[in-house]
Amino acid sequence: SIIEPFLKFLTESRSFFMVNIYPMYLSKHITQAMDFDFILMQPNEGLDDPRTRLRYFNLFDAMIDAVYTAMATLNYSELQVVVTETGWSSKENGEDAAIYKDNVINRVLNRIGTPMK
Repeated sequence: SIIEPFLKFLTESRSFFMVNIYPMYLSKHITQAMDFDFILMQPNEGLDDPRTRLRYFNLFDAMIDAVYTAMATLNYSELQVVVTETGWSSKENGEDAAIYKDNVINRVLNRIGTPMK
């Protein structure tokens, strides 16, 4: 696998694993268990991850922790993940884009981490 040597290089060079997180792409596949507020980071009841037993209140956090979980499976749990890009298409729905953007900015300004980290 190409990912293991890449993770090893990032670890040895004390770098970060950089990801782009776009919950809007999954918004078209909403299930009964996942409401739209969960995707937009609006108040909601949250979802429990049966594997980790952590409760998630937004898809952004769940996607980041999925990356951490995958890296931990390969024994790279100490490598830090940095979100380099996220967003919501204003062409799809400008109101949803504004809500998502405001909620992301709020998380950054308040240094809110994921349930796992």
